[in-house]
Amino acid sequence: MEPCLSFSRNAFNEAKEAQMNPTVVHEDYLFGKLFDGHPYSFKQKGDFGDVVTLTRTKVKNFYNKFYHPSNGKAFCFGPQAFVDECMDLMNPYLAEYKKSDKARKASDVGWNPMSEIKSIKESVPYPSFEDTNDFRAAISYVINDQPLDARTELAWHIITDLLLGSSSATIQRVVADNDLGDDATGGLHSQLRQWILTVGVSGVPSVDKVEEARIRLQQTIWTAASEGFSDEALKGTLNKLDMQFREQSSNGVPRGAKMFKDVLTRWNYDESPLQVLSYSKAFAALKKEIEKEGQGVLLQLMTRHMVDNKHALTTQLYPSTNLLVDYTNVRIYLYIHRAFGRGKCKEWILLSPPLTQNVSPVPVLSERVELA
Repeated sequence: MEPCLSFSRNAFNEAKEAQMNPTVVHEDYLFGKLFDGHPYSFKQKGDFGDVVTLTRTKVKNFYNKFYHPSNGKAFCFGPQAFVDECMDLMNPYLAEYKKSDKARKASDVGWNPMSEIKSIKESVPYPSFEDTNDFRAAISYVINDQPLDARTELAWHIITDLLLGSSSATIQRVVADNDLGDDATGGLHSQLRQWILTVGVSGVPSVDKVEEARIRLQQTIWTAASEGFSDEALKGTLNKLDMQFREQSSNGVPRGAKMFKDVLTRWNYDESPLQVLSYSKAFAALKKEIEKEGQGVLLQLMTRHMVDNKHALTTQLYPSTNLLVDYTNVRIYLYIHRAFGRGKCKEWILLSPPLTQNVSPVPVLSERVELA
């Protein structure tokens, strides 16, 4: 008898917990809206409803389509002798396969043209265990739909640090000085091909202040793009990032793992992984340019891709105890019948309707019954 398909409760719980985290809820909504129909629109940890309704056929089809050495990456880090040994260990396994252009093409992630990304302003609920005054506002800007050169990439790292990188950064200071909320949020999503910069605030005390917070954030961006940053702030950011890139700081992550993660931002798209490994030299040149000619390169990028950007998402997040009730009360009953004879599993799935009409069913595994 062929064993029936089971699922990892860890995967289920991770996906469920992610959908209860307001930061993850925002990011999922952000990519789902800005990249609708594109691979980036899928949730990073998946939807926990999909975990429990996954079928053997879907798993097999996914495996046969994507799982092939031609669609993978191997990274060896260390002394040359170790790298050589690492490669030698992999060769016998990889030699069993032939190159598959079909598998590589199937996983190709193309560009999502800017023309298909429209500016949107929406209110988004997130599950909350209790009535709380943790409203949130955020503005997210899509930076590119073409490859960025190293100079431009590094310029965006500088801009992000000036806006959000410390307690004295521009957005952080505006949030604190105007009592907009508890903390500035956001950052630069630079691990994918198309970058997104988000600036926001969490802990806004009331729904009435969310719009005020959004306006303040937008005005701050416009002012910074027009008037620039203080010389002291710019100098501090340049020195901070210069040290990070020169030392290839990994922030506590093993250096090899950090390097592998960095090169995958190029390697996954069949581009040269070397650009991110030469950031130190490129940053030194950009730092010298800014110190000599001023911050014009930064302000031009901000004006073009933030002030004049038509490809942005403005979100207002609010806590919802009703949404939490929906998440915890929608039930799925999964009956698995082990059929002998042909040795196949049959699955019957019943979803109860959500308690409110505005929320899609999000199933929770409540019972598993094995029938003889």
